[in-house]
Amino acid sequence: MWRAISGAKNAALPILCAGLLTPDAVALSNVPRLQDVATMLKLLRQMGLRVEQDGENVTLNGDAIDKLEAPYELVKTMRAAIRNERAVELAFEEHRFWDVRRWKIAGEEGVMKGNMYGLRLRQISGSSDFHFEQVVFEQRVWEDKMYLYPFPNTEIYKQYLVQNPGW
Repeated sequence: MWRAISGAKNAALPILCAGLLTPDAVALSNVPRLQDVATMLKLLRQMGLRVEQDGENVTLNGDAIDKLEAPYELVKTMRAAIRNERAVELAFEEHRFWDVRRWKIAGEEGVMKGNMYGLRLRQISGSSDFHFEQVVFEQRVWEDKMYLYPFPNTEIYKQYLVQNPGW
């Protein structure tokens, strides 16, 4: 039985993963031909799911699944794609501050540590065009103890809590 999906990557990826939940054949149509979908199909194949693809039609068969763990390199690729998607989709919704802490990537250069860059725009004299250059506007310092906030000393003195590491 064929099931049409919306053709959007965010709809296709979870539905493709659902093929792991049944030994029966699952036929999907309108699956977008994108890199993230190709990576997911490769990941599913390596876990033992039989995948047949014909353009935007994909058939999954889970009767021969033999691995319950996904290869690290493919998981790393999918994780990077999901993180990038969140950064783009939620750029102005104040999620990034908490995402980098939850994912423990704040200490990576350029995330919350090191040089932070901006653009300096200058109008070209006698023209309506602009010239821009990348400039460092801030040098940030990050220590891993910053993942956890310190408890106030008044709470520590009550001897019910132990201070978070590093504080």
